[in-house]
Amino acid sequence: MNIGQTLYQYRRERGFNQRERAAGVVTPSFYSKVERGASRITAEDFYLKISSLCA
Repeated sequence: MNIGQTLYQYRRERGFNQRERAAGVVTPSFYSKVERGASRITAEDFYLKISSLCA
């Protein structure tokens, strides 16, 4: 499982949409590309995103 797949799984399990999960960290478009594996995400942005998923 890669980072994008992990973000997708956690987001879906918690019932959020991509716009909600991207808010304040990255654009919804970029977040979608990360989930699909079309773009990479920095370690710092990934940490912020994981932190927000666990909150």
